[in-house]
Formats: sequence, structure tokens, C-alpha cells
Amino acid sequence: MSIFSSSTTWTGNCSGTNQSPINLSHTIAKPCDLMCELVFDDAMIASANTVITDEGLVLSSTSGLGSCKFNGEGYTCNTLLVNHPSHHTIENIQADGEVVAFFTNPTGSRLNVSALIRVNPAETSSTHFFNSFIPYAGTGGWNTVNLGENWGIFMMVPPNGAYFYYEGSDIVPNCGPTKWCVFKSMINMDANNFALLTKNVAPGSRPIQPLGDREVFLNDIDQLPGGPMPHDGKTYMRCKRAAKKGDDVKPVKAAGVQESKKAKAKGISDWAGDQISKNGIFALLDVVLLICAFVFGIYYGWQASKGPYGLYVPRLGQDLAVWVRGLFFRKPAPMIVV
Repeated sequence: MSIFSSSTTWTGNCSGTNQSPINLSHTIAKPCDLMCELVFDDAMIASANTVITDEGLVLSSTSGLGSCKFNGEGYTCNTLLVNHPSHHTIENIQADGEVVAFFTNPTGSRLNVSALIRVNPAETSSTHFFNSFIPYAGTGGWNTVNLGENWGIFMMVPPNGAYFYYEGSDIVPNCGPTKWCVFKSMINMDANNFALLTKNVAPGSRPIQPLGDREVFLNDIDQLPGGPMPHDGKTYMRCKRAAKKGDDVKPVKAAGVQESKKAKAKGISDWAGDQISKNGIFALLDVVLLICAFVFGIYYGWQASKGPYGLYVPRLGQDLAVWVRGLFFRKPAPMIVV
């Protein structure tokens, strides 16, 4: 019989406030990034011990099953628990099962990291995670299980590493206070392993507890730092997310032909505007006359090659320009040499 069948009669800390599990929802969760950062290590564990209890299937190792960092503090896991159905619910949906890793640190602080389980034949890192110990957990006491060469607790991390965080309690007596990180996405367990779990472990989970005045946070990251990552002899780079809207990052655009033309046109307009601001409207007139003289000079220079009178018109144009300029500017007084 499951210990959770009598959970309504638990006393002491278990009847107090801020108990676990709770229902987790986006509607009540507040954003949380660096203030609740969870980082798993990628240590490989060769063997551990399993046993079936009234709490569920227990995997344990005195030398440790792995470690993590939460909010800058280091934690070590010695025990994890698998049961069905799940304790926590997400958006009021109860999963097929739940795996909870129990972490502690030297100061006595406790952290529980949880992933909800769904029966799914698709192979992921969690498929290997469960297949390494569930088939070897019997009801005859402790069994030593060889977990293989590539097993680590980081494999319980779903591909989408987003997780809820809240302060609650242990799900078994004495229901002491602990921090909880519950992944938003479920992880897969194949049907054969789930059939063995339901065969050996009595069904049961603690009922949902009142949230009270507690706050729930959501670290909605795409990839949890520290894993999972393939251990296949290849080299991988872990990249940070692009900056969110509002960050001081400007978009980069390709400078094509059209952009180059716009830049040149802008340069000419800026130069003309600068000349006008310094010398007035007459500077613009000088520029127009200069351009016209240049164009007509080329044209009539070409015409001059055809006959003896081709340069007569440019001469008239030059005299016209001198006359127009004389309308706006007085000639300087002649200098008297003594």
C-alpha cells in the first residue's frame, strides 16, 4: 500500500502551511531569470542501489548521483524517487508519473528538482535514464544496478529546460521545508518501463495543497545550462539566448546596392546643406552654376572638335555667369599704390 493513501491524516509539519505539491500555472507565475538559476552538472554515474518502498521506486547512492547549482549554491543528490501518478499538476493536469531528485548542500538547505512523466514511445535522453534502472528494481530489498557508461541525473532534464520555482515542503513525512524546481515540460518513459513501474510500485501521490500567499516563479529558458547534451565524442558549443526586446542591441542589416546609393545621396545632400548654412543661398547658386558650366563645358568641348566656332558659346556662358554674379557681389575697390 502507498504511504500517500493516508496523507490526509498526517500531522506535525505536514498539517502546516506552505506544503507541497501544488498546481503550477502560467497565470500565477512571475518571471525569474538569474535570481533562480538552475545549472546541472554532466557527471556520469556508473552504479547505484534501488529499492521498492511504500513511497515509490527509490534510486540511491551514498557517493552521490550528481550535483547542481541553484542561485549560485552547490547541491548534491543522493536519492531520487519515481512514483505514479504525479504529485504536482501543471495547468490542473496530472501526469502519468513523476521523478523527484532530492538535493542537499552543506548548510542544510534542501532543493527538490522534479520532472513530470508521460508514457511516450519516442526515444529521448530520459528513455535511457529510466531504462537503466527501472527494469532492475525488484521488491526483494536493495539491488545494486549497473547504470552503464553514459548515465547521469542530468538526463531527467527535458529538452526545453523551462521550470517553475516555489518554496514548499517534502512530499513525505516529516514534510520539512524545501525549495522546488518543477520542469514545465514532461519527459518520456516508454510503455514497457511504465508497465514495470505500475507492477512493482503501488499507485499513490500526495493531494494538491493550497498555495496560500506563496509566490510561484517561472524561468522560461530554452536550454537549461548543464544539460542534457550528447556524450558522443563530439564538441558542442552552448549559446546564450538573443537579447529580448528592449535590450540595447541594434539589428544588423545587409548593406546592399540600394543602401549604398542611399548613403551616397545622403552624403551629397549633407554637403549641400552644410554649404548653404555657412554661405547662404548664394552658395547654392554657385554650385548650380558650377555644375552647369561643367556640363556645358564638356558638351561644347565635344562640339568644338567639329568646327572652328564651337568655343564661342562657352565664352558667352562665362560672360553671363560673371554678369549674374555681379548682381549680388560688388567688385572690390581698386588698390592705390603709393
